Amino acid sequence: MGPRGRGRGVPSHAPAHLARLGHPAAAADRDRGGCVPRAGRARADRHAGGEPMTALRSAAARRMTAVALACVIALAGCASIPTTGPVREGDAGVAPPGPVLPILQGPQPGDDPLAIMQGFLTASAGGPVSGFDIAREFLTKQAAAAWVPLEQVTIFDSRNLERRVDEETGVVTFSVPVAAVVDASGVMTESAADVRQDIEFTITPVESGEYRISELDNGIIISEANFVRYFRPVALTFASTDMTTTVPDFRWFANNEQIATAAARELIKGPSVWLADAVVTGFPATSSLAVDAVVVEDGEARVALAAGSAGTPEQRALAAEQMEATLMQLPQVSSVTTTVGGVALAAASERQLGPAPVPDPRAAVIASGRFGLWDSSYLELTVDPAGAVPADARSLALSYDLLTAAFITGQGLWVTDAPSRADSFVPYEAGAPPPEQPLDARLLIAHGSLASASYDRHGWVWAVATQSAGEMHVVPATGEAESGLVLDATWLQGRTVDAIAVSRDGARIAVLSRAAQQPILEVAAIVRDSAGTPISLGPPLALAPPARPPVEIAGSEPA
Repeated sequence: MGPRGRGRGVPSHAPAHLARLGHPAAAADRDRGGCVPRAGRARADRHAGGEPMTALRSAAARRMTAVALACVIALAGCASIPTTGPVREGDAGVAPPGPVLPILQGPQPGDDPLAIMQGFLTASAGGPVSGFDIAREFLTKQAAAAWVPLEQVTIFDSRNLERRVDEETGVVTFSVPVAAVVDASGVMTESAADVRQDIEFTITPVESGEYRISELDNGIIISEANFVRYFRPVALTFASTDMTTTVPDFRWFANNEQIATAAARELIKGPSVWLADAVVTGFPATSSLAVDAVVVEDGEARVALAAGSAGTPEQRALAAEQMEATLMQLPQVSSVTTTVGGVALAAASERQLGPAPVPDPRAAVIASGRFGLWDSSYLELTVDPAGAVPADARSLALSYDLLTAAFITGQGLWVTDAPSRADSFVPYEAGAPPPEQPLDARLLIAHGSLASASYDRHGWVWAVATQSAGEMHVVPATGEAESGLVLDATWLQGRTVDAIAVSRDGARIAVLSRAAQQPILEVAAIVRDSAGTPISLGPPLALAPPARPPVEIAGSEPA
């Protein structure tokens, strides 16, 4: 469950190294199959580099002989490829693709103020992957030295930027339709619909007579399309409080050569504020990188931590596992080595953390007055002796272990163990009458107006009142009504709640509510003890609600 951003312009000038890579001679050399002589490659590179045509012609006869001899040797090597025997696995050695580098252009002589402004927006938007040197050329020396481009990334949506120019002061103001904002730590905050933000730039003439930007706020603005092209989401990995399950904290980092360093640095700093009380980290508060870079070489990411990063043996093992799980998401990383003071962190002999459990793909349904399971092609229902589901039953939910199911009626939340009885299900038959006796179920939360129910992986069932009094109800599915808990959710006070959903890791809960008929989508951390018992809810994090009014929510995240 999870961010915001801004836009960038269209680049216009290709760096020399990109031009070389795109040269027809280089392309032809890359596309050749079979065994190609290295000498032939070297010559192709020199020709592409601009060797005089006369020299090429005068050396033709000598080179033809050398190339022919090299090809004979190469073909002899190709002839040694075996044509019989068992198939063996080999390493293709294909390097992962690098980030897309935009073509950027600096200011041109005679550019007017608006050309300077547009050039800066284009160059700064491409800066996350190409560097910000060209963008700084549009600034005065003082402004270039003070500007921190990635302190805030404002992402704008498909609507146009509105520009206002004050010719007397030289101030250019852009009204930006904000979709999201990403802070310096990579945390994204989504914006509500139709939010605009004014961003000002002051343009002044310099000694050369050219125009430059002299005043601007830290940060860049970038379009949604360019943001997803130049930034990459990384799930910083933390542990659930019972130390069994990974909990992601999604961040967005510039997809450049420093992305491994950025991800490692933020992992060491710890989780986002809203999530902090729901997770555990193996990095002590004094942790830091020993050098300000994570070296990635031949697929190995080497993370050097300062001496103050060493905690207890259990913390060190967890920290090593967190770092590996985080950096292995990057395509250029195939292994991770983490050291403290030059000594490798000793990972636990067995993994402590596993992925969050995946719920049964079948849906809990009611048909012919019976409880049933449907996999989109096959429907099976409980047999008559299991009993009939109440006529007003709704909001069905299945436990992760498939031992119980919950549903809501006008009386409150009920739990039944019907799913645990394997012999109680039979194929659906159209027109079958409902059973005469009621379904065997227990009333665990007595409330006349509950919105929805959701299981967590610990076996607790969550429910909330439609007209919220600022409370969240939670009860163990195998317990009694008296063992239920009521957690404070003051931020829901006075709202109409439509649905809730607990994340698969059990550390977060999403809530869909309404205030003045406007939909509000939020996620909050679930604070638990080491046994998984809920203790409290953290402060909510607002997410952007969908354009169309939603009616239900569900967790969807990597396994």
